[in-house]
Amino acid sequence: VGAAARADAAGLAAVEDLDAELDGRGWARVSPTTVMVGALPGASDTATAPVDLLRAPDAAWSRLVRPGEADDPVVAALLLSAPDQAFAVVRPGTDAVAAGRMAVADGWAVLTDLAVAPAHRRRGLARAAVAELSSWAAGRGAERLALQVADGNDGARALYASLGLVEHHRYAYREAPRA
Repeated sequence: VGAAARADAAGLAAVEDLDAELDGRGWARVSPTTVMVGALPGASDTATAPVDLLRAPDAAWSRLVRPGEADDPVVAALLLSAPDQAFAVVRPGTDAVAAGRMAVADGWAVLTDLAVAPAHRRRGLARAAVAELSSWAAGRGAERLALQVADGNDGARALYASLGLVEHHRYAYREAPRA
């Protein structure tokens, strides 16, 4: 066994020891999340809806993805903080029914804020948004995709796995016990 493998094993053991200690002291795990990575998905040949790409989120995108935060200047600045990003929106009318954001840097695309209105789920709209964003990212030199997904979001996890993404690592925040 090489030195790197021994270091990885030692690091994992230390994390497991810390987790056990925090569990024992009542520190709750909060927002367990999985980071998934893989090759940037290719274009979809099963487009289910037209997808518009925007340089900045519009009001319909914000109402679906970030309700109540549309006028927050900090959120607006964060959404536009990447060197290059695009916002996808599917809207059969004036309201968005699916939306997402992708940023590109150093050959990587990072997918965030993918959302589908509850009444429109399971129709391929998220897949269509990801396909359009991926095509856009490929045109900017991205070859790999990374994203974070909540551990309880089984539908999203299944979508991402079907696109060829695999788990890279998991994390969770810790919340101190109440006094």
